[in-house]
Amino acid sequence: KQWYQRRVRGALEEQRSLTRQWEGRVQETETLYRTRISDLERDHRAEIESLRQRHEADVEDQRRQRKEEMCAVLSVSRTSETLEKLTEKVNLSAEEVANLTAKLDL
Repeated sequence: KQWYQRRVRGALEEQRSLTRQWEGRVQETETLYRTRISDLERDHRAEIESLRQRHEADVEDQRRQRKEEMCAVLSVSRTSETLEKLTEKVNLSAEEVANLTAKLDL
């Protein structure tokens, strides 16, 4: 009977030892997975931030390009208006010259 009890106690101790080992392995695995998940979340947040910054830079670049294009269009428009006014003045001056020439010919 004692032999049997010792054998049962030994088997129980062995099972407890194995259970503790498995619990330790489970804890290690959980820790590894938590760390990996945390790393992935951090990397994901960093990538999202990088994409956000890149998008903001692209939007700002597009705004700047549109502004430059609008300034160029406005500049061309003003130049055209100025040329039209100068052309009118030159034409008036030519008419005046023709009138003066006609008066002198008389």
